Amino acid sequence: MEQTLEKGKLNKKTLENQLGRKLTLKEKLLLPVVKAKAKSGMGTASGRSQLVALLLCIFVGGLGIHRFYLGYTGLGILYLFTAGLFGIGWFIDLIRLIIPNGLTPKGQSSY
Repeated sequence: MEQTLEKGKLNKKTLENQLGRKLTLKEKLLLPVVKAKAKSGMGTASGRSQLVALLLCIFVGGLGIHRFYLGYTGLGILYLFTAGLFGIGWFIDLIRLIIPNGLTPKGQSSY
């Protein structure tokens, strides 16, 4: 199905051929929504901004709020209890957020 989305040939007949079965009513109803998301590119992005994460890191970086925002809850808790890994982790995150695609939201590829 990913190949169908990449090629832009997302229609009922192509999907039925790839799946080897008829689409269910639910799948038929959701097909226009999936098409719209595929065209706009919304299906892959998390909606989180690296700029917002940078601002959070600058102002409240020691609390790890930027890590929570980016989806790294475990590291956010670690930063919260260790004051940004004693300042070292906060500084590294600050540099990684300045670099384009350095520290990206969880689930979003850097490449």
